[in-house]
Amino acid sequence: MFKIEQLKTLVNERLQAAAEEIFSLFEKTIKDYEEEVFRSKQQTEQHGPLVGRRGNNTTQSGQLQPQRAEEINSSWLSL
Repeated sequence: MFKIEQLKTLVNERLQAAAEEIFSLFEKTIKDYEEEVFRSKQQTEQHGPLVGRRGNNTTQSGQLQPQRAEEINSSWLSL
């Protein structure tokens, strides 16, 4: 019976260590994504006025409106 208890203890320790490593990696990944989103928002704010210069495809709130395929094709042809 003693060996079974030792095995349970060993398995529990290994599971605990694995769970801690998983959560550590998860926290790092979330932090990396948050930093990437922050940088992306900063870039968007810096380059925001450039959006919509080729045509009036933005609403008053600054959101992009969908374009028809003909509009997209004609804008590519004018490049």
